[in-house]
Parts: sequence; structure tokens; C-alpha cells
Amino acid sequence: MSFTISKLLKLPEFSGCTIVAGQNGTNRVIQCVDTMEIPNLETWIQPGELLLTTGYSLIGYPKQLMLLLKTMCKNASAGLAIKTRFIGPLPQEVLDYAEENNFPIIQVPDAVPFIPLITAIGNCIADEQNAALALSLNMSKQLSAVQNSDNFFQDVARILNHYFKRPVIIADLMLDIYASYPESTELPQVLFENENLTQRMHSKCNSLFYYPTEGDDDNLLVHLIRVQNIIVGYIIILRENQAQYATNDSDSIIINYAANTLSIHFSQDDLLNSDIEKRNTSFYSELVHNVYIGRESEVLHLTAQRKWPLPPFYLVSLTLVHSSISQNSDSRNLYRQVVWSLKSILSKSGMNYSIILRDKSIRCLTSNIDYDKLLETLTVIRKYIKDEYDWNTIITISDIIYSYTELASAEEDILPLLQIARSKNLHIIFSRDYLLDLALLDFSVNRHGKAFATDILGRLERYDMENHTNLLHVLQVLTENRGVQTQTAKSLFLHRNTLLYQIRKIESLTNLNLSDGGDLFAAWLALRIRELS
Repeated sequence: MSFTISKLLKLPEFSGCTIVAGQNGTNRVIQCVDTMEIPNLETWIQPGELLLTTGYSLIGYPKQLMLLLKTMCKNASAGLAIKTRFIGPLPQEVLDYAEENNFPIIQVPDAVPFIPLITAIGNCIADEQNAALALSLNMSKQLSAVQNSDNFFQDVARILNHYFKRPVIIADLMLDIYASYPESTELPQVLFENENLTQRMHSKCNSLFYYPTEGDDDNLLVHLIRVQNIIVGYIIILRENQAQYATNDSDSIIINYAANTLSIHFSQDDLLNSDIEKRNTSFYSELVHNVYIGRESEVLHLTAQRKWPLPPFYLVSLTLVHSSISQNSDSRNLYRQVVWSLKSILSKSGMNYSIILRDKSIRCLTSNIDYDKLLETLTVIRKYIKDEYDWNTIITISDIIYSYTELASAEEDILPLLQIARSKNLHIIFSRDYLLDLALLDFSVNRHGKAFATDILGRLERYDMENHTNLLHVLQVLTENRGVQTQTAKSLFLHRNTLLYQIRKIESLTNLNLSDGGDLFAAWLALRIRELS
């Protein structure tokens, strides 16, 4: 339906015209027409424009013709129709450049007036716009008819395929396919390998863009699907590999209609999910505050209604710890985008899960799956959040929970686990791997624990500060090496006699015998309490 250069050349008014360069660009869409005979023509060039000129303003300025051509190519113009009466034969340099860039140059006979040509073009553009309006009404009816279809996504893909006559894919944020038509259509590999394309698909620029690929791959026409400015998916149309493609009014109307229909569908789900998330957060808060203690059967009934995973499961907490995003950024929308991403990744992993939003962090109940599989999935989540949004996260995972009444104690462990993760510079931390640290952390906040650490290390710390020594570090390395002096000396790059001297000094300040296993353990314990506190 697009009014292209190839269709233009079939009009009776253009029967005497000849395309002298850019034969492979005749699929370019003509969106407007203009005729100008003024200096600096390139200043006025528009996308999709077919320029008609006698070249009169170019007489004596051969370089201006090349500048005009380069500008038209850069601005994605439709083509150049030119008479040669005044400028003579077109330079070979100009013809070669047009051929290389698949930009059509049409030579118009000197005797052919422009008025009939412009009139014919204007009529064709008007006819196309009228057809586009009729098509948009028909498209609206077709999309409205499938709104409540059980195969909604597949029906939308089929309708788009019927119009574009090209394979269509509807995918989510993680490029998992909701639907495709034909159904065997797969996503091109370039979507996963080209960094520039990936950035474009996550940008806040125009929702519709065309991406030409190299080689024999299909070119891509992509429309972002948004919900309140949050990207939630994509319409991807595989175009034939052409050097140039410009969306006309009909194309834009059709794909915009489809994207808006999908957006409404996602918005309805989002509103429903938002209400569900609020009720889930409230219910979760009641669980961790032991409101349902002793009422396990009632809890199981309520969690089944909410489709929460059955015990046993893990409690996973994702906490935002850093963002390079400026304070003026819409952090709320970006936070929602992270949740969309999280849902997509978890669904793709095959996990049964439920997400609860809580105090600028995310709680996730995940079915009890293989330890390595869970770690792999969480690593993907953390990397994706970092790569896409430049957010760092700390992910903590509880021990396996066998009853919803155990959520309260699991929730209590989240802040201590965060503290341990920060002290050890960890990004993902499983509770069961750090039970001793959790126990020591409890001890470190106890006044007796603090007094114990201070009694052993206090004089040593003061001595280091007053004498600019590092005996505390020597003690730490000694405990890490289980009191083995040769290994400690090697780790510290010290002579054995020097190390022995420093150990004697430490023993005199702490009243410990570091050759004794009990005293060595006491020193290690005091150092761990100091580190955690």
C-alpha cells in the first residue's frame, strides 16, 4: 500500500522519466513532494521527501549537488528527480554515491513540466492517507474483536502479519516470545548479540524504529510496548533485507494501534497485579508480625488463594544498595521496571514464586529448587539489574522454610545478613552458609560480647595507634593460619624471628598464650566480633 518510487515510475505522468542511479532503493516511501530552485537546497530537505528540481541553482557549483545528495541520504529522503538542461550530464561521482547508498535519482526530460508530476504525486499521497484512515478503522475493529480472546497475543500477531505480509513476533522484556506468526518464527540472533540494538530497545527515545542488519539477516521493525512509560515488551516485524525502509502513515497507524492494544492489555494486568501486590504486602506483614501464629491451616488456605508457593521454600530479599542514577530520575518507574524484569527472569527459570514489595526492597518467595539452580538464577537477576539500570543489589537467601509461621524469623535474619554481606563484600549470600557469622553477630551486639572483644583487643588497638604498628593485623593473620607461625611469616613477608618478637609483644598486651588452642580461639572470636560490630 505504500506509495514508493517504484509505484511513482509506473504513473503515466512519469512514463518519460528514467532512473539513472539507486535502482535498489525504489522501495523508498514517498511521504511528501517539493520543488525548489534556490541556493542551499540541502537546508530544507525532509525525511521521506521527493525533491523535484531543474538544478538551476546548482549551475557553476558542482560540489553543491554532492552535498545535496549526501544530505538527502542522511535525512532518509525518498529520492531526487532532476532535469539536466542547466547542469549537464550528472557527474559519475554523484551517480556512484547514489548507487552505493541505494538512493534513487530520476532524470526528468527537460520538456516535461513539473506541475502535472506534482499533482499526480499529491493525489497518490492523498489516496494513501485516505486508505490509511480506512485501514485504521478496520484494524481497530479487528483488534477490538480479539481483546477478550483466549489467544489474544497470537491473534494480534496474526493481524499484523496479514497487513505487513512479514513474520511478526510479540515478546516480553526479556525477549521471551508471547506469540509469533507464523508460529515457527524465531527471534534473530542479532537481538542478543548487538549491543547498540540492545541499548536502543531499552532507551526512552521514539517507540518505533527500524534497524537494518548486515549480511543476509532480516531487517527489524521494532515497536516498544509501554505501560506508564515502563517498557514491558516488543512488537518485532522481520522485514526483507532492504537497503532502506521508511514507515509510511499506514504502517505507523497499524503498528501503533497494535502496540496501544497490547499496552492496554498489559495495563489491565498491571492494575490487577498492583492490587494483588498491595494485598500480598499487607498479608506478608501480618505473617512476619506473627498475627497468624497457631493458625497454620488458615495460613495455608490464604496462601493458596494468593497462589504463593507451598512450603518448603526460600525467602529471597533484593536490596538496592547503590545507583548512579541522578536524584532527578524517576526512580519509582525504574524500580517498577526492575520488578517487571525480575518477574520475567523468574518465569523463564520455571520457578514458582511470589513477589512482595517492602520498604524499598523486594521480597520473593521461591519454590524449593536446586541450590545451584537458584544461585544461577539470582546471578542472572543481579547482572541484569546492573547492566540495564546500573543498580547494585545485595541478595540474601534464607535457609529452607518449612512453614509460613517461620517467615518471621527468616525476615529477622535479612538485616544481619546484609550486614555480613557488606562486611565481606558479598553480592549474594545464603543464610545457611553463614550461620556462625549470624550467631557471632548476635553476640557482637550483646554487652558481654562487646566487653569480651574490648578486653582482649582494646590495649592492642591503642598500642597500634600510639606507636604506628600493625600488631592487630599480625594477630588476625596468625588466627587465619590457625597459629602456624611459618605460614603466618610467609603471608606477612616477615622473617620468623621478627614474627616471634611481634607475637611476644601481642601476648604481653592481651594476656593470651597464642600457642594455646583455647587462647588462639579467643583471639579469633574477639577479632570476628570486632569485624561484625
